Amino acid sequence: MPSSSQQDRRANILTAIIVLVVVFVVGSVIYVNRSGNGSGPAPSSPETAALAECLTQKGAKMYGAYWCAHCKEQKQLFGSAFEKIDYIECSAPGNPQQQSQACKDADVSSYPTWVFADQSRKSGAIPLQELADKAGCPFGATPEVNAPGAAAAVQPSVAESAVPPASVPAPSPSY
Repeated sequence: MPSSSQQDRRANILTAIIVLVVVFVVGSVIYVNRSGNGSGPAPSSPETAALAECLTQKGAKMYGAYWCAHCKEQKQLFGSAFEKIDYIECSAPGNPQQQSQACKDADVSSYPTWVFADQSRKSGAIPLQELADKAGCPFGATPEVNAPGAAAAVQPSVAESAVPPASVPAPSPSY
């Protein structure tokens, strides 16, 4: 029969193992929820898909970098419809300090940067309604969509409209 101190030690070890397993499981769940589950972008609404198509048709381009958190936020606002956006990747794979020639030529200095047909710019993760208004695309509360005789508009979700404008500075060019 094990002594009382051996039983206490075994109980402490078992408790420590259980605590470590619980911490690992909770940490894994939090990580997966924050980084996405690897199943691809979230589905987008038909209205968001139409906005993505309209932005591209109207000549809007998004310049970004794969490592940029605000770019990821912008992409998440569009969900799977982001594939319809005219997107220019500014960082070379494996070398985030090197900016692509297309982004140098466009004088992109922060990410994400939206460049519109009239050459005006907006930087940061921009709410979808603001992008629609800037490009003249129907979306959410855009006047053309809510005009008499128009179909009822679907209001953008909080996630689609509540992203504060922010941008990440582009890395200094490496020569």
